[in-house]
Amino acid sequence: MAKALQCPECGERHPLDEVVGTTTFRCRECGRLLKVPAEALSAVGVGGRADAPTKATGRVPPSERDAGVASETANGQGRLPPSERGVPLRAEPSRRAVSTVPRVVRMIVWVVAMPAGLLPVAVVARITGALSVDAAADIFIGVGWGRFVPVLLILPVWAAVSATLAHLTIEGLGRLLRTGE
Repeated sequence: MAKALQCPECGERHPLDEVVGTTTFRCRECGRLLKVPAEALSAVGVGGRADAPTKATGRVPPSERDAGVASETANGQGRLPPSERGVPLRAEPSRRAVSTVPRVVRMIVWVVAMPAGLLPVAVVARITGALSVDAAADIFIGVGWGRFVPVLLILPVWAAVSATLAHLTIEGLGRLLRTGE
């Protein structure tokens, strides 16, 4: 008898001492549900209890402990989705953490953050000379596309400052609400 069982789908070899005590197990490479042949069970002298520890280590094999054995796969084709194979998925934020701050409050924060972000940007632009009184007046009464250059310089900075203010405010409110629960 072979010392290992080989998955017919991916070719991964599973030592017999890892599958002792079970009649089925999942391939650690592809997640396919595999049956342990009766000859392999009798060769090792095991009755086939699913939760029995291995003789070599005295522990439950990882394939049993992590994946759990089911009689069929989720899609009926011998393969499981990664979430059922024991493959770690990216952690999703909990729904509660995402919606802690009500939508109406978020909108109010954004409405306040837009002019609040413009004020420091306009002050810095005025001090540095990027936006003078004449340049501001030219935006409205001037002619040609060149009159919009000061706006094109200020707009990205204004957006970044406003978004940062809104984000920090919403996150802060969310933390306050979570700690108050």
